[in-house]
Amino acid sequence: MKICELLNQAGLAPFPGRWREGLVSGVTCDSRRVGEGMVFVAWEGTAADGHRFLDEAARKGAILAITEKPSPAHESMAVLRVPLARSVYARLCHIFYGKPSESMRMIGVTGTNGKTTSAYLIRRICAEREAAGLLGTVSCEWNATRISSKQTTPDPEDLQLILQRMRNDGCRSVVMEGSSHALDQHRLDGMAFDAVLFTNLTRDHLDYHGTMDRYFEAKSRFFDLLKPDGAAVLNADDDRVRSIVPGGSRRKVLFGIDREADVRGRILKRGIGGTEFECVGGSRAYRSRTLLPGTHNLYNVLGAVAVGWACGLEPGGCLAAMKDYEGAPGRMERIPNRMGIDCFVDYAHTDDGLQRALEGLRPFVEGRLMLLFGCGGNRDRGKRPKMAEAAGRYADRIIVTSDNPRDEDPEAIVREILMGFGSAAERVSVECDRAKAILAVLSEARKGDAVLIAGKGHETVQIIGERRVYFNDREQCEKVLRELETAAAGA
Repeated sequence: MKICELLNQAGLAPFPGRWREGLVSGVTCDSRRVGEGMVFVAWEGTAADGHRFLDEAARKGAILAITEKPSPAHESMAVLRVPLARSVYARLCHIFYGKPSESMRMIGVTGTNGKTTSAYLIRRICAEREAAGLLGTVSCEWNATRISSKQTTPDPEDLQLILQRMRNDGCRSVVMEGSSHALDQHRLDGMAFDAVLFTNLTRDHLDYHGTMDRYFEAKSRFFDLLKPDGAAVLNADDDRVRSIVPGGSRRKVLFGIDREADVRGRILKRGIGGTEFECVGGSRAYRSRTLLPGTHNLYNVLGAVAVGWACGLEPGGCLAAMKDYEGAPGRMERIPNRMGIDCFVDYAHTDDGLQRALEGLRPFVEGRLMLLFGCGGNRDRGKRPKMAEAAGRYADRIIVTSDNPRDEDPEAIVREILMGFGSAAERVSVECDRAKAILAVLSEARKGDAVLIAGKGHETVQIIGERRVYFNDREQCEKVLRELETAAAGA
């Protein structure tokens, strides 16, 4: 693609200054990736200022630099100043890779909790009728390809390359999670979505956004990316989410349990092995079941049905596609064993997420409900005692441990968690070594008990300072349970 064509499509041409015409070989914001004929985009980020690397980009052969600050001219590289470089970067990547999303049905998923499970469920629905891709917190998947995710919503350069590969490999639809960080940083600008699902809104990421209002505003930006005839699929039982009014001719589709909605569920029977329910969509009622335990997972199922409904699919077919689905990796993932223990690994890392997971298990546990959790370092400190409050309301036995401490002292994080337990403190013990904590809680569990290992879910590393140490909750639980089974058989 010629540089003039790229800039024209992005609405950036003509611009003043000296520049050389030529073919663009790529678009990047990472000076380490710059090569001959590339466009380099710079802005001041939280960790580094891209403007510091303009000379490096010029030396490596960049044909054009796009900046937010006034920058000196380079002999071989033109410089274009724009008000919002992040947005321009996303749009340029979208154009350079051939606008791949325009050839596929695009479905977005956002919200504090339930994004990943909802995305997997929606993809399951789409895959019943066409090749469907998935982009999210756990992985990027299409056909036989699976790439582990580094972040929920990739950088635009990586995102558009993946979407191009999906399109070229025959995908007709893509379901993707949109994080509040990505939306705030304009990573999806230039794209248009057929439907966007908002699961719920509770406290999270206030270390980045500062206030709940700003967090909500970031999430809500997803609906600005809807096509003119696109659908906003909203949780009717969440007041903030329900209040969203999509602009223009965009449709609003509601789902829920407690309030009137286009897709509404009613629980018929529930247990630790799932939920039987009635789903009313339009004028018809459908009886179905899900293997995913807890009311929060029923909301995920109903949201997925509502997305299908918004895209013209019949609710009965959507429900049939999901009824045997066992769940996304690290989301209430059951760990099989012969000990008679109901053991689950879950990504719950907010007070609301932890409460929903515990609420889903509490009524059906024959013995004790046992919980292991911690809180990440360099993240919203205000949720630490709140997670303790949620744990204390539902769990009979609690072990507080380390999550991803990052640059913080694990023991200092634990002290802030302990402040929230109040009278439940007598049920709490501390073991900062996560492997030892998992061994302790499972060794203490007996037949009929349920154990929830919360916080890291699908993650396979523990971030300690500058180190990324391999650690997998599921594998650790499987290892300990095997050892306990062997010991019990030899007793």
